[in-house]
Amino acid sequence: MSDPHGFSRYCFTPLIAYVADTPKELVIACTTMNSSPVTMATHGDFGDPIQHPAPITTSISPSDLIAFFEACKHYNLNSVNLPFWRNWLTTNPSSFLTPELLHHLHKMFWDHDHLWCTTVVGSQEIDFCFALLQEGISALKQATGQDHCNVQQYIIGVIAGAAPANFISAIQALMEFRYLAQAPHFTNKQVVDLDCCLKSIGKGGGDKPWGVVPSIYSHGAVMQWSADPTEHAHIRVVKEPSRAGNNHDYDVQVCCHLDRCDKMHVQEDHESDEDNEGGLAQHFVKDYFACTRDLINGVHPQAPRPY
Repeated sequence: MSDPHGFSRYCFTPLIAYVADTPKELVIACTTMNSSPVTMATHGDFGDPIQHPAPITTSISPSDLIAFFEACKHYNLNSVNLPFWRNWLTTNPSSFLTPELLHHLHKMFWDHDHLWCTTVVGSQEIDFCFALLQEGISALKQATGQDHCNVQQYIIGVIAGAAPANFISAIQALMEFRYLAQAPHFTNKQVVDLDCCLKSIGKGGGDKPWGVVPSIYSHGAVMQWSADPTEHAHIRVVKEPSRAGNNHDYDVQVCCHLDRCDKMHVQEDHESDEDNEGGLAQHFVKDYFACTRDLINGVHPQAPRPY
């Protein structure tokens, strides 16, 4: 490929980040359900107040079935020996599986903190305080990310006075950690505060939060890795077109629906272009040479670096 200065370069695309929820991460990392996809921790270690080491690399031929399956059992692997990332140099699931806001922070609150608070305070008290959300939150069969955020805003006030002080302190520390982790950029002091907040939780914080601070150092702010776009895309390109059909031949009808919507958008863009002065479309052309000069001169110090 040609760089902005016109020189030809050999380009090798690195695998920097793969945004997915925890079940998909386990499949990508080829690990079992009771283990971590990014560390050597297993289900019994998730409450440890330390970060466990990254997975190690081992090489055993699948032709030796007994030794192969014994190694898989020892290292909590699912016996997949040819993952798609195997030929990417310097690639490891512990590095490219980055924490993700929707599932690893907000969904984690709903699956753990919310249940802890309901157990300690009682479902009746929780439902009474959140009666505006239908009939409370304990009976919700499906909750969106917005519901998770709404409950997080009030949960400390709801359990205050009804739960032990040390329990409230742990929940408050987890909540503060989640809010700090959503910052668009970090200074060294902010990262230290985030790490101190996590360490103050102590035992029971789980395995996933420990990967947030190392991910900030290696990949930048966690805010940039979010499954929100893909989740919304799933609604727009799968759920809505399927509802527009007759519940038969989903694949054909969904593709036909998307094709017609795309043609309508193209026609609308064409008509809007013709309405412009002179009948000419006005397009913005980005100056990548100027962007390169700005990066070289340090105009954007928070920009991620390829090394």
